Amino acid sequence: MKNLGKTRLKVTVGLVVSLVFLYLAFGKIDVALMKRAFLEADFRYFIPAGLATLIGHWLRCVRWRIFLKSLKEIRIATLFSATMIAYMGNTFLPAHLGEVFRANVVGNREKIPTSAVFATIVIERILDMLSLLLIMVLALLVHPFPQIVIRGGYVMFAGTSGLLAFLVFLKLQTQTAVVVIRPFLSVLPQTRSQRLEDMILAFIEGISKMDRKRDYVLILFHTALIWFCYLAAFYFVFYSFNLFKTATPISCLPWLPW
Repeated sequence: MKNLGKTRLKVTVGLVVSLVFLYLAFGKIDVALMKRAFLEADFRYFIPAGLATLIGHWLRCVRWRIFLKSLKEIRIATLFSATMIAYMGNTFLPAHLGEVFRANVVGNREKIPTSAVFATIVIERILDMLSLLLIMVLALLVHPFPQIVIRGGYVMFAGTSGLLAFLVFLKLQTQTAVVVIRPFLSVLPQTRSQRLEDMILAFIEGISKMDRKRDYVLILFHTALIWFCYLAAFYFVFYSFNLFKTATPISCLPWLPW
């Protein structure tokens, strides 16, 4: 009963925070102008945009399976359902807390440590951040961004690089990392300290078992495909709302029922 109360409190706090930030994001939007934009939109482009998004999500699960292979061979269908649950959670909860659901779903279904699964998700997100920064650098070559965006990119790069360096340290110097962490855990009660140490060791295990060069090549290849699909989805949505002033791409898609 106590755990149920804590869960309800966490969900309630998460929803309140999400609602506040939704208001901050959309509170000043001109509703009439937004309504006109939707009325004038060409929703046929949502078909290829949706397909590109789903393919990108499926490729994300294929890539995630490579990360998880050192823990257990897992079906793509299981990973896809967990990913969809995570995206639903991210819609309503702040700070991408839906990723915790993703780790829990796979950990519980496959009987593997949730911390180790979550470690693979952390690596995934770091890779995505680095990919996004690379796309931003390429975009800077063709479009001048405001200085605040560029400075934000520097901050993201520094933070992502620092986290990546920390994970590399955990992978290469596992025993040293455990020795460094233990004094901080010793201030906690023994039961809780041991539980946290086990979770941290499982987390380290999740990032330390992928050693085959072929896996790294496949991960980079799938990452490129994932971002191509996501960029394609944005491309079609932009056309749907007539945000481009160039010729439409309908002629390239004769297989759609226009």
